[in-house]
Formats: sequence, structure tokens, C-alpha cells
Amino acid sequence: MQELINEYFSKICENKFFKNDDEIIIGKAKDVIENLIQQLEYVKEPKNKVKKEDVEFITDEVKELIKEIKSTYSNENDVIKIQVHPMAGFYVLKEQESLLEDLEQYYKEMK
Repeated sequence: MQELINEYFSKICENKFFKNDDEIIIGKAKDVIENLIQQLEYVKEPKNKVKKEDVEFITDEVKELIKEIKSTYSNENDVIKIQVHPMAGFYVLKEQESLLEDLEQYYKEMK
């Protein structure tokens, strides 16, 4: 299934991310990890005036999510999807089936 996901991604996306907004990020695992690290750096920057408890929450969530991505995907070139979970208040790693459906649907719409 992962090979099919990667194939669809390469056919429909010329950028690092197929989707990258406040709710969903779809891209190669290495790029998603890089994006999460950049988000963490942003909230840790004092000039951005993020509350201390929010910085702590985001720091913990980013570390756990990166750990989960790395343990789930040994190939950092594999395409993944993370999505904000309304109950968790942060991104969660979505299952491959959900990602494949998204990419297949978009590919069919492009034809």
C-alpha cells in the first residue's frame, strides 16, 4: 500500500507537501518531521509570545509524534498524513488507508 501512496504522491505533487495547512499535512515523512521541528522552533521563540504551558504542550506533542513517525516509517521518503485531532488538540498520524483514499480521489479529479 505504501508504494501505491508514494506513486500517487509523485504523480500529483511537485512540491514538498501535497497539503500543508492548519488541519492536515501530507508529505514525505522527512519533510513532515522538518515542518514539525520548524513549528516547535517558532513557538519556542520568545518574540512570538506563546504561553509557557502551550510551549510545553507543543514540545511534548512534537517529540511524541516524531517518535511515532520514525517508529512507523523506516523509510523517511514514504509519504504520510498527519491531521489535527479535535480531542487531542494537536496532529495525529493518520492510517495509510485514509491517505490512499485522499490521494486516489485527487488523482481521479485531475484526469
